[in-house]
Amino acid sequence: MEKGPIQFWAGQYLELLINNKAYPYSIASAPEDSEIELHIQFSPSHPGSMIVANAILESSQIEVNAPIGAAYLREQSFKPIFFVAGGTGIAPLYSMIQHLLHKNSKREMHLYWGARQPEFLYLHEQFVNLSKALKNFHYVPVISGANDDWHGKKGLVHQAVIEDFTDLSQFEAYICGPFDMCFIAREDFAKQGLNRDDMYSDAFQFG
Repeated sequence: MEKGPIQFWAGQYLELLINNKAYPYSIASAPEDSEIELHIQFSPSHPGSMIVANAILESSQIEVNAPIGAAYLREQSFKPIFFVAGGTGIAPLYSMIQHLLHKNSKREMHLYWGARQPEFLYLHEQFVNLSKALKNFHYVPVISGANDDWHGKKGLVHQAVIEDFTDLSQFEAYICGPFDMCFIAREDFAKQGLNRDDMYSDAFQFG
């Protein structure tokens, strides 16, 4: 088993190997970072996450398979970017955004992050502050659950993109979240002119 720092492209993922089973998680840190950051939603309703939690708490070492994934950031492109995330699908997009910031990239970035309720947008304040500090970074949170106190965009996160931009032909899109969301977004974005070759999601490798 090879040991040492994990070399990866922004947007890739890894597998935690526990009891001969692989648990995939997107890498949230940028390639420039000295540590690997994962966003893991621990919940009794997701048995796999509890197995991972117990393994992390009980073991000082966990075998990792990395890097994996074809939906990494295409750095050779200069097209403006849509980052579209559902829930913890924000993790690989967070890696890409941080990497672009490390590179002082001037590419136009539009982050649309969807969740059922505002409290699930766990990086909300960070993205709000980033959008205030940078002219080329734009953040749009979208809530799908009923919430009378929320005065921002509501509904499906990819639909919020279409509401704001009727012509997507000049953009590049990175989509991460539930598989159904990714496939629906791909079809609807294509109808709005976004080239299928400019849409990236690891979900597309499984369907």
